[in-house]
Amino acid sequence: MTGLMRWKKIRLHRPGVILSDLMMPKMDGYELCKALKQNKEFAHIPFILLTAKVALDAKIEGVNVGGADAYLEKPVNTDLLFFNYFQPFPIEE
Repeated sequence: MTGLMRWKKIRLHRPGVILSDLMMPKMDGYELCKALKQNKEFAHIPFILLTAKVALDAKIEGVNVGGADAYLEKPVNTDLLFFNYFQPFPIEE
């Protein structure tokens, strides 16, 4: 799925949290995150970038440049993901 397709789905479904791969065609994870964080309707949604990039500079870019709330390396441990990232974020019902 391209970043542009994800952007359209996010606008349609308005998720409570977004997990996005960094590497996507047409709009990468940095660009998608930046677009969401600059939009008043979506800026409040926690955004977690998932990537195989493990270098410290890539992590810093993901959080500082893209505005991601968190940056996780693949493969992701689902227990770690749930306990460290989903519980702190309020779940809207």
